[in-house]
Amino acid sequence: MASITANHPKQQLLFWVVQEDHREDLDDAICTAVETTIENLARSGAWMIGPPEYVNQVDDESYRLVGGVHEIYSALRVSLPREVDLIMLDEVERIVQAVQKLSRDLSLEIEFELDGDSAGTVENGELDEFLSTVFLGEWRRHLHQE
Repeated sequence: MASITANHPKQQLLFWVVQEDHREDLDDAICTAVETTIENLARSGAWMIGPPEYVNQVDDESYRLVGGVHEIYSALRVSLPREVDLIMLDEVERIVQAVQKLSRDLSLEIEFELDGDSAGTVENGELDEFLSTVFLGEWRRHLHQE
């Protein structure tokens, strides 16, 4: 396994249930389903930095954020060994697949961000073009060119 230094930069992948009116409270069944999905993911195998974590918080503007967060090693502006980058991609794809099923089962729209930048959306189980082609697709292409 390629080594990573302890101070290698990391990024946060955040994903959450999109609400029509962000001030309305989400149904408890949705919150429980999201939490269960993330708990199942966390137990589903090894995670390089750590498993995804459930997020359920309200910000200063009363916006309730229900979803998850996962930390990955950054490949931006620093070299990331290919073997580690492949693991990071695999972890993110596992998360996207679980979120895709959750979205399909509960007819949810779920947004993804990487360090505050939009990474795409899953709506009713369908990945939008940005998530499937740009975010994941370009990452796959980059790794398969090496």
